[in-house]
Amino acid sequence: MNDQQVDRPLHLLDHDYFLPVIYPDIVDEVETLSCGKSDDDDDDVLSDEENEVPVEQNPETYTIIPGVQVGSQVYVDNLNFKYYKKSSVRNRLYLVCHRKNHNDWPFCPATASVNLNNPGYLSLNRKHIHRPEIINKPLAFFREAVSKRVLTPGNLSSSVRLVYNQEIVNHPEAAENYTCLQTEHRVKRQRRCRRPPLPSSLDHLIQILNDPIHEKYSHTIRRPPTRFFRSDWPLVVDGNQVGVVFANMETIERYRAELGTVVVAGIDGTFKTVPKSPPELKKGAFVTFQIVYRSVVSRIYYK
Repeated sequence: MNDQQVDRPLHLLDHDYFLPVIYPDIVDEVETLSCGKSDDDDDDVLSDEENEVPVEQNPETYTIIPGVQVGSQVYVDNLNFKYYKKSSVRNRLYLVCHRKNHNDWPFCPATASVNLNNPGYLSLNRKHIHRPEIINKPLAFFREAVSKRVLTPGNLSSSVRLVYNQEIVNHPEAAENYTCLQTEHRVKRQRRCRRPPLPSSLDHLIQILNDPIHEKYSHTIRRPPTRFFRSDWPLVVDGNQVGVVFANMETIERYRAELGTVVVAGIDGTFKTVPKSPPELKKGAFVTFQIVYRSVVSRIYYK
């Protein structure tokens, strides 16, 4: 742990990586990270560190780790150089350096190939013009595990903190450099990209719910899923459609005999818990039809 103390936000008090790195031989110099280039930087000139290209570049093996994007893959050779897949022809896979099209680093022309008949081994075709990086492999697998859990249908509203606390048990090394706050920020962006746009009108809402791409919003989460949104039951008042109806007809049909014995039923409505979009529903009400069966209240109908 660093001896020098600096002011830190409260949520980072338990994480040493936020502290500056103090080198024992250079007391007066502190390593800092910059988000951009200074006015004195020249785009065409590499730093001395970047110019120190390793002479020995003979990678032999590789491993695959999850990329930043969900479902993407990064190839890492035994020297810690990173590659992305470019193309695949017959039994050979062609890779390019991850710095080839990256705006934050100078262009690197390095390429490599993998013989799919002999997986696990890599051949370097063109050398790198930079040094290998320090790669936190446990962090990559930790982020993938969290993303898979919070982005699955039925878990889009699950607690990120709960998932984080459960996954750090399986990935303790990643938790040292990745806080729950960072995880929540990442999950928030991922979930926003997977949600449909806010409906501008009631017709737009019906169109979204009828789209097969968004069927997780119109179907139940059971396996196999059943349709929950009833577009064939328009809620019409004075000739105008004023709402939408949700009902699990398969469950109603399955337990029709039991439902026939129900003697207590009720209707509940709230004017407080209503969606802000589309505007037609903002001044409406959320109504549920409920039954009491074997001393248990079940909601079977929503509108």
